[in-house]
Formats: sequence, structure tokens, C-alpha cells
Amino acid sequence: MPSLGAVIPGLRRRLSVALPPGTTAIGAGLIVSGVTAYAYLVLTARILGPTRYVPLSVLWASVFILGSGLFLPLQQEVGRLVARRQVEGVGVGPVIKRAAVLGASLAGVVLMGLVVAWFASGRRLFDGQVLLVAGLAAAIVGYCLLSLLWGSLAGTGRFRQFAYAQSGDGLIRIAFCALFAIFGVKTAGPYGLVLGLAPIIAALVIWHPNRDLLSSGTPVPWSDLSRALGWLLIGSVAAQMLVNGPIIAVSLLATPADKSRAGHLLAGVVIARVPLFLFGAVQAALLPRLASLARAGRWTEFRAGWMRLFLLVATIAILFTIGCFLVGPFVLRLLFSPRFALSRSDLTLLAAASGAFMLSLCVAQALIALEHHARSAVGWLIGIAVFVLVTALGRSLLPRVEIGYLVGALSAFTVASALLWHAASHVDHLPDPEQLSVSTASLELEP
Repeated sequence: MPSLGAVIPGLRRRLSVALPPGTTAIGAGLIVSGVTAYAYLVLTARILGPTRYVPLSVLWASVFILGSGLFLPLQQEVGRLVARRQVEGVGVGPVIKRAAVLGASLAGVVLMGLVVAWFASGRRLFDGQVLLVAGLAAAIVGYCLLSLLWGSLAGTGRFRQFAYAQSGDGLIRIAFCALFAIFGVKTAGPYGLVLGLAPIIAALVIWHPNRDLLSSGTPVPWSDLSRALGWLLIGSVAAQMLVNGPIIAVSLLATPADKSRAGHLLAGVVIARVPLFLFGAVQAALLPRLASLARAGRWTEFRAGWMRLFLLVATIAILFTIGCFLVGPFVLRLLFSPRFALSRSDLTLLAAASGAFMLSLCVAQALIALEHHARSAVGWLIGIAVFVLVTALGRSLLPRVEIGYLVGALSAFTVASALLWHAASHVDHLPDPEQLSVSTASLELEP
């Protein structure tokens, strides 16, 4: 039987082959980011309790729908175009500058919409807590800046700096939260405000030593950025609505007597999303890598690298779902306190849905790298439609939302996989359609 010392090096070699370059550095930053995010959520849950935690949980979901959802496409397009121009040997500054104009315009429109929503709702948005609204506004600006930074750093291979930006956001957030806890702050507003301010501070700090990215280069047409950005926006917002939909849905559907259950569900979602935090490192490095391989016409490497990663992600999703079934309720009570409780079936459904969502992300990244942005968006839109339909037809509060999330994520994965197979089978030099169909068909039922 081989010794542990002989097994570990072999495992490291296999992972280094399966994962795209830069995953290790980004993974280190993501570990810090994930730990601090979990610390933020656990700390605020313990301080506020299930009922007062509800508006903060809705803010958390809103930040990722409007912040990450809207500006992730900008990050993806900047990363893809910067990586392509690196291969071509031309400057990347014009890409970043034009993307900044688009990002600022989009942020301005969303901020105006937020102001209108605040007054139209009679200033009752987020239970009338103005600091939570201010936190969402700051988060929109912050994620615009961070997305430009992340895309630029990933596209140029500056993964260490990427990790600094990634971890800095979380460290700043938890530092302020710890300070609030020491001074006995027990309202959601200040914790929500720091959620939005942290990415602004982190982005400004990391942008400064990377100013050379804005150096001159050959001009980039507006069409290079705007051609696919609309579909990317639709797909990204739909994806964020799907993954955060359970939190919003249970908050809207809960009766006054059940209002605290939204806080319980957020706690369960946090546990179930552990693999998604880890996949963030892979995702950030994956798209520029796939885009570079596609641009260079290295289709064999494209196909092999993506399929290895896909199998790895599927394995992690299955193992984690089993883990949530076995120890999920215990972990939830341990982290969030006995006041937060979900059943074994609740946590297993949430974990399975998160696994299916992660597989959908993996397929969507391949479609985007091959410039099939519309096909990627279609998968997410169908997933959202199925989630809404299944949730609307259900009766019991938590199961209807959890089953809707699972079926919606599986639908998005199935549709995206079929569209990827179709793209591969109708375009020369793309990944072998027979291999892709075997991969997706064999994994389709596993989540």
C-alpha cells in the first residue's frame, strides 16, 4: 500500500493538470475571501438573531444580483479581451478604459433606479433602514471597480494581485464587523453599509500599484466590448437570480409569523455554497485560459482541459451533497447557534442545487469562451423560469423554494449542456461532439 508521502505528490500533479493556471494563487485569495465571508455571515447572524437578520440576508442577495450579477460580464469580457490582446502582443489599456466607461454608465443607471425604488416604496425598502440602501448603492460602485480590476489582472496573468484584491474585500469587511461587535451594535444597518464600502476600499488600494495596465495600445472598437455584453448581462443577472432566488423568494412568501425563516434559509444556503466559493477561484482563471486556447486554435487542449475540470467539479458536487446529508444540521447549529435550524432534507436539497448550479457555471464558461454568449444566457433564463414555476406550484414554504432551486439549476445545466454539444457539433475545430455528449450525459443526473 503506497505511503501518504507518495500519494500526496501524485495528487498535486493531477490537480495541477486539471486546474487552469492561476487557480492556486486565486484559490489562496478565495480561501481568505470565503473564510471572511463566512465569518461575516456567522457573526452578524449571531448578533442580530433570525428576525433582524432577514433584511441583511435580503441585502446580501441583492448585492450579488445587482453587484456581481451586473458587473461579472464586464469582468469576463475584460479578461477575455485582455488575454486575447496579450496573445496578439498589443496593449491592453484601451480595453480597460472603454470597459470603465461602460461600467460607469451601467452603475449610474442602476443607482438612479435604486433611488426611484426607494421613494416609490415609501422609503420602506429593506424595512426602511437607509443604511442598508446606502450599502447596496456603495456595493454597486464597488463591484464595478472590482470587476474591472479582476478582469484586467486575470487577463494579464497577475493572479497574485488578483488574490490580494479578492482577499482584501473580505478582510476589510470583517474588520469593521468585529469593531461593530465590540461596541455592541445590534442593528443591521451598519453591517450592511460596510458590505458595500469594503469592495470600494479594496479596489482603490489594489488599482494603485497596477496603474501600468492603463498604458497605451492599439485602439479597441466599441463593438468588441458591446457586441456580447448584452447577452452576458442577461445571463449573469439570471444566474445570480437563480442562485440567490431562494433567499428572495422565502422572504416574499413568508407570512409575518414565518418571517424569521428567511434568516434560517440564508444560514443553510451559506453552508450549501461552500463548493461555490472554491469554484470562484477556478472560474476566474478558467475563462481567460479557455479564451486564449480558443484564440490560438489549440482545440485539443481546450477540450481536454475543460473535460478534466468538469469531472473534478462534478465529483466535488456529489461528495459535498453527501456530506451535507450526513453532518449538515450539526454544522449549521455549530456555526450559527441553535437558534438557526434546518432539517437534513433541507440542507441536502440546497447542497444538491448548489452542485447543479456549479456544473451549469462550468458549461457556461465554455460557451462564453467560444463566444456563444446568447446560448449561455438562454440556459440561465430557462433555469429561472423553471425555478419560478416550481416554486409557485408548491405549498410548504421551505420545500417549495428548495425544490424549485434544485430543478431550476438542473434545467439550466441540461439546457446549457445541450447547447454546448450543438455548438461543438456544428463548428469545425471545436471540441469533439461525441466526447462532449458522453461527458454531459454521464454527469447530467449525478447532482
